[in-house]
This record gives sequence, C-alpha cells and structure tokens, in this order.
Amino acid sequence: MLELERTVDAFKRLGISRTRGYSLILSGEFPQPISRFERPSRVPKHEVDAVLEALIAGATSAEIKWIVAQCREQRASLYTASATNRLLLSTCSDMLGSSV
Repeated sequence: MLELERTVDAFKRLGISRTRGYSLILSGEFPQPISRFERPSRVPKHEVDAVLEALIAGATSAEIKWIVAQCREQRASLYTASATNRLLLSTCSDMLGSSV
C-alpha cells in the first residue's frame, strides 16, 4: 500500500518552508504532490525519504532532480499497470458475464 503524507508535513520533515518546498517542486527537486478532491495535497512518503536520504548524502541538485524524475517514472508505470489491470479485469468480467 502506498503511504502518503501531507505535502506541508513533508516540508516540515525536511526543515523547509512551504514557499521553498513549492519552489523545489517547480524546479523538479521535490516529488510532485498528488491532489485528491478537496483534501490537502499529499506526496508518497518513500519519494520524500529518497530525497531526504540524497540530501543527507550530499547529493547535488542535478542528482536530486534525477532521483525525483525516477520516482515520477516509477509512479507513472505503477499507474499504467494499475489501469491496465482494471481494464483486463473489466474485460474478463464482461466476457464471463456474457457467456453465462
């Protein structure tokens, strides 16, 4: 299960202000938040952990951008796989329903 945390809580964990955090999102140095309806935006905790570990290790801005890009690609592939699975399940249930 994907663990999400509020974006502002992630900023606090990194010790940065909201303004700085959103600036990092725009520059590609912080994971893109997931907005869900009217709830506050959230970010995957493991993605924030990856950025935090890189910062502690002394990673450059370019290295952090690479990590964030990899996280974004992984998230996109998970979404695509999930959508494909839903489509397959729907198709299979339609086929089973029509043959019965």
